[in-house]
Amino acid sequence: MQRVAYAVLMMAVMTACGGGGGDGSTAPTPPPANAGVATVTVTMSPAQITVGATATATAELRSGVGAVLTGRAVDWSSSAPAIASVNSAGVVSAIAAGSATITATSEGKSGSAPIAVAPAPVATVVLTLALPSLTLGATTTASAVLRDERGATLTGRAITWSSTSPSVAAVSNDGAITTLAVGTTTITASSEGKSASATLTVTPVPVATVTVTAPQSSLTVGSSTQATAVTRSANGQVLTDRAITWSSSAPSVASVSSTGVILAIAPGAVTVSATSEGRTATLAVSVLAPAPAVVDISPATLTLAPSQTASLTATVRDASGNVLTGQSVSWGTTSPAVATVSASGVVTGVNSGAVTITATAGGKTGLASVTVRSSIATVTFTGSSRLKVGDSYAYTATARLSDGTIVSRPVTWSIVETGRAAVTASGLVTPLQAGSFTIRVVIDGEGWTGSYTAYDWTTFTSGSFSFAVLEADVSVIGRRGISTRPDLIIACSNTSGNFLMQVDTKEFITENATIAYSFDGVTPVTAVWRELPPEYRTLYHPGPNGSTKIFATQISASRQFGFAFTEYLGTAKATIFRVTGLAPLLSPLLTLCPSNAIVAGAPSTGTDVEQLESNAARVMAAYTAARGEPSARMVSREAAARAVAGPGAGDRSELLRQWPVWTGGRVETQQAKRLR
Repeated sequence: MQRVAYAVLMMAVMTACGGGGGDGSTAPTPPPANAGVATVTVTMSPAQITVGATATATAELRSGVGAVLTGRAVDWSSSAPAIASVNSAGVVSAIAAGSATITATSEGKSGSAPIAVAPAPVATVVLTLALPSLTLGATTTASAVLRDERGATLTGRAITWSSTSPSVAAVSNDGAITTLAVGTTTITASSEGKSASATLTVTPVPVATVTVTAPQSSLTVGSSTQATAVTRSANGQVLTDRAITWSSSAPSVASVSSTGVILAIAPGAVTVSATSEGRTATLAVSVLAPAPAVVDISPATLTLAPSQTASLTATVRDASGNVLTGQSVSWGTTSPAVATVSASGVVTGVNSGAVTITATAGGKTGLASVTVRSSIATVTFTGSSRLKVGDSYAYTATARLSDGTIVSRPVTWSIVETGRAAVTASGLVTPLQAGSFTIRVVIDGEGWTGSYTAYDWTTFTSGSFSFAVLEADVSVIGRRGISTRPDLIIACSNTSGNFLMQVDTKEFITENATIAYSFDGVTPVTAVWRELPPEYRTLYHPGPNGSTKIFATQISASRQFGFAFTEYLGTAKATIFRVTGLAPLLSPLLTLCPSNAIVAGAPSTGTDVEQLESNAARVMAAYTAARGEPSARMVSREAAARAVAGPGAGDRSELLRQWPVWTGGRVETQQAKRLR
C-alpha cells in the first residue's frame, strides 16, 4: 500500500508542475485520484528466448475510460515456472524448453502474454576415449559431452560418430569402438555442427609365449635342421608375422641362421633360443660326431715291383659324402707274402702276386688292389725300321725281366711326334709323312721308345727328265755288310716325249735280263727286260711309250709291286716296292709324254734296242747326276767272271766290293730306350 500511495503522490506533483507551463496547451484530464484499474495489457520482449536467456514483460494499466494508470501495484506470475520464471519486475528467465504464459495482475485485473523457450544450441563438444590405445581385438567406448555457450551440459541431443580409418577401428552410433587392424585412426563426435576428435592407436596383440620345435634335436656334424618358433597371445591365439631373433649358446658347436636353420659344426651340446617381443623359448640340441659310411682308398689299383713302395691314402666319408677328418684308420693286407702295408698306408712289394690292401674306420672298410711284379729290364720292338708312307706295319713290343724272362704285360702304343704317324691299340703303325718319328709304348707305367724312318716317293727334275722314284721296301746286305735298296724309276723326257721305267739294283750285276713281277702278291709273270751297260746294274722296261705307260698304270693301281731278277752268277733275287701313292704322281708324267703306238713286248730289231738303250742311258745319266752318284765304270762280264772264280778274289776284287751278294729280307728288331 505504501508503494501505491507513493506513486499517487508523485503523479500529483508532476501534474502540478505541468499546469504552470507557458506553452498555452491544455493538459489531459487526469483520472480521478481514486480511479480503478479496468484493464491490464502485457507485452513480452522478446516473445521467444532460449534456455538460460531472459526477456522483459511490460504491463500497461488502464482505467475504465482508457486512461493509463501508473503507480499501481502489479503482481507477476508464470503458468509454467519450470519452463519460464518471472520476477516482480517482469524479468522472465528461461528455465527449460517449452512455452509458458506470463500474467500481470493489478487491482484484481490481469493480462497475459505467451513466451516460447527454445533449447540452448550446442556450443562445444567434449570427446573422451576410455582408452586411447588398444591392442588388436579389444574394444572401448567413446563418450561425448555437449555444452551450450554458458558451459551448461546439454542432453538429449543427437550425436554422430565417425572413424577416419574404419579398417583400423569402427565406431557405433552409441560410441562403442571395435578394433580391426593395427594402426591409428581419429574418432569424431559431431552434434549441431560442432564436433570433437580424439586419436586412437591400435597395437598388435603382445606376444605372451614362444615355443620352439625342430624335427631333430640330435644332429651329426655337418648336418642341419630347420627349427620353428610359434608365438602366441595371452589367450593362446597364434600370432603371425612377428619378428623372431635366433641365437646359439655355443656357435662353435652349432650355429643358427636368422631363419632358424641349425647347422651342426662340432660335437657337443648347445641351446638354441628364439626371442620375440621380450619372450624367449629354448631348444636343447646335441651334436654328435658323424659315423663313417664309406672308406675310399686312393689309388684304388697299384702295381709295384718287389721292394718298391707306394703311399695309399684313405678318405673317410659320412652317408652324405662329407669327408670326415680325425678318423682313426687301420690298414691291413690279405697277403703279407706279396705286399705289406704300414700303419700310415705305405705299401711295400715283397713277391710277385696280387693282394688286397684294406683300410678300416668306424667299422667301414675300403679296398685297394695291388699287383706286385718284377720290373721290366728291357723292351724290344719287332718290325720294320723303315716304313712307306700310307702303308701299315705290324709291330710288337717284347718285355723281358733282368734275367731275360719274357713277360706278358699290357702295352699302350703311341707316336711321340703327333701328325707324323698313327698307331692303333694293337701296334699297327701307319706313317703319314716322310721323315723320322718315334714309337712309344708304356708298360707297367714306364715308357719305352724306338726311332723309325718313313719314306715315300720322291719327284724331281734333272736335265730334260722328270722323275718319280721309290726305293725298295726290303734292304739288301752284301758280303761286306753294305746295305742297299733297289730304286723303281719312272721318268719322262720333257723334250723328246720318251716315257721310260727301270729298276736300278745299285750294287748288283744283273744277268740275262730275265725278270718276274707281280701285283699285290698274285701269281708272278715272267718277262724279258734289258740290261743297261756299262755297269749292268739297271734293268729297263723294253718297248715304246704306250706299253711302258700301260705297265706303269698297272703298278699305280696296286699297293705292292714285286720284282725279281737274276743276279750275275747267282740265283734269282726278289724285292718289293710299296707303290701306294703313285697314281697322283704318275698323272703329270703321262701328260708330259704323249703316247705313241702301243707295241706289246720288247723290240726285236737291233735298231730298236739301240734306241731304247740310248734313251735308258740318258735317263740313268740324269738320274745319277741328280742323286750325286759316281759316274758308271765300264765292266765286262768276263772280268766279273774271272773275279768271282779266282782264288781269294773276294778280298782283292774291287768289283765284288762294289757289288755285294744279295742276302734277302730279314726280321728287324730294335732295342727300345727307357724313358727317364
